[in-house]
Amino acid sequence: MKRFRKIPIILTLAGLTLFIACNNDDDEPEKVQKHNVEIILNGADSWGGVSEALKPSIMKEYNDDASVDTVIIYAQGDWSWLRGPNQDGIIKTLKAVRSRYSKTWGRGDFNFYPGDLSEEDSLFFINNGWTVNKDLQK
Repeated sequence: MKRFRKIPIILTLAGLTLFIACNNDDDEPEKVQKHNVEIILNGADSWGGVSEALKPSIMKEYNDDASVDTVIIYAQGDWSWLRGPNQDGIIKTLKAVRSRYSKTWGRGDFNFYPGDLSEEDSLFFINNGWTVNKDLQK
């Protein structure tokens, strides 16, 4: 009779050992804590300050960093001074940044001089997270 009592105990121990061996968490990669990065574009800065903030080397570093979830390009301040070629320059720069770096997204308001932006450019800003002339829409 003692012989039959040992068999369930031995089977239980063997099952637990097998279960523990199969549930080893060492094979799972370590989860990286993700965070957002915010780049502030201030309308009070010169065009040089804007292009410095969006340097390709900086943007590539953020885009390649596994711990960065989203790079938020935040527009603030007065942008009404930005007209003509400078306005075209920032639009081309932002379009290039959005197309090259998948983690980028816009936030904030660009208050350009009323009527300066084409419909296509306005839609670009809106479709990528920014607002345009929000104060004038009230």
